[in-house]
Amino acid sequence: MKTREEYLRDTVERLLSGKGFQPILQEPVDDDFCADMRMVSGNSVLCISCRCLPVYRAMTFRPLVGDAILRFKHSDVSSGQSSSLLLAIMLGRMSSRAIDDLRDYANRYARDLNWLVIAENGRGVMCFESREIPIEIAPYRERSHPSGLSGPGNLFSPKNQYLLKLLLMPSVPEKYWGGPKRRPLNISELATSSGVSQPAVSQFVQRAEIGGFLRRSPDGLRMVNHRELLEDWSYAVKHRPPKSVPVRHLHGREPEDRFLSRIREYCKAGQHQSPVCIGSHLGCHLLGLGRSNNREMVLHVNGSIESIMNDLDLIPASREQAQLRLVVPAFRSAVFNCCVTIEGLPVADALQCYLDVRTSPARGREQAETIFEDVLMKHFESEG
Repeated sequence: MKTREEYLRDTVERLLSGKGFQPILQEPVDDDFCADMRMVSGNSVLCISCRCLPVYRAMTFRPLVGDAILRFKHSDVSSGQSSSLLLAIMLGRMSSRAIDDLRDYANRYARDLNWLVIAENGRGVMCFESREIPIEIAPYRERSHPSGLSGPGNLFSPKNQYLLKLLLMPSVPEKYWGGPKRRPLNISELATSSGVSQPAVSQFVQRAEIGGFLRRSPDGLRMVNHRELLEDWSYAVKHRPPKSVPVRHLHGREPEDRFLSRIREYCKAGQHQSPVCIGSHLGCHLLGLGRSNNREMVLHVNGSIESIMNDLDLIPASREQAQLRLVVPAFRSAVFNCCVTIEGLPVADALQCYLDVRTSPARGREQAETIFEDVLMKHFESEG
């Protein structure tokens, strides 16, 4: 079984061989830059630095890139030939922020930087001679962890998403969070407040600790590395989305204010929980966090889709004709135990709205960043 480092080096060698480069053996150069590989094509030498990281962490990734560039710039590795740097990085799973960082560092500090980012699933992006191309090769395989805790998606299972909220969000202002106001201090309290079994909560805590997102401290269970946690969470939601049904209004395009009035009346029936909850871009606007004029609506549903469609005069539609989407949360407590009421309307909590919009192609990342900076990060800093 190949190690990650061997897999990455083989990948680089195979990709560059297709561009006419051949590996060369060379005596080590006594300088601050130590190449993991060197390949040559004519008079051009590529000095290749390979790094493997389990997940993207801004505080780890950015210094790694900057250090590689500085060491290469201040070393003499050309041996009289034209030399350039290729920084090859393998991540456990792909992060768009890693690609953004590499582009940024190349634009600002090393215009001729070549780079490759690839995930364990074999997909990635390579920038060679200022041209970016997508990469898709055979995925990296390794023996699974004996405890079964290594699967990256496990941390963000539907129940675990509720547990994460209960540890992250208590003490957030009530206008953004409708869940419990006190953070559970231990596994027993987290199990009691969530309704999830204690063995399942204990396994969740283990996974979060292994992932570097949770620490046990004298004042209880505390989440850390918040930005990276939300990045990985968004990735998991994007690739394992809940059931979603595109719909449109029965009688044509209904004005937003009229439809919101219909929802308001529908939710007055006195149920313990609202049958629907407004999320996505419109949810952000209702929370007072709207960033753009995008008012896309998602209705998280807490009941029969057919019944809700009938009560709200909605009918199925193609994705092209859809005016909104109905989303069925895989673990409904994660949404409906946390929503807030704004002028009689049930609205998803700020973190749920962040997750709803984070992967939206219509300025979703910009909207998510507004929620993070204006609400979530301020809360995390005050807690930390």
